Amino acid sequence: MDELPLNDERKPAPRKGTVAWFTHEWSRFRTLSAQHGGLTTSLYAGIAIGVSRQRADQLAAAGRIVSYDILGKRYLACDSVEDIAKQERLTGRPRSVATGSLATA
Repeated sequence: MDELPLNDERKPAPRKGTVAWFTHEWSRFRTLSAQHGGLTTSLYAGIAIGVSRQRADQLAAAGRIVSYDILGKRYLACDSVEDIAKQERLTGRPRSVATGSLATA
């Protein structure tokens, strides 16, 4: 998952659960949302793409959809989701290609 630098001085992240941590994470959410045309959950990404939530998570894990961990949850970039939704995708298992003497029989 892509991570933004915390700031120019590379200060350590605030301790999780504190107000400073929440403020930091919320700032990241707003910045990333502006950069990627919005952020969404895998449930809504799956609906937009026409796949299940689990498949949307798999696409994010494979790097086909840009994703970020913010406030302990995974958010997907809307721009990436729209790009995947525009693609022509084949459904189902790929056909096997017969080789050798059995192919000619």
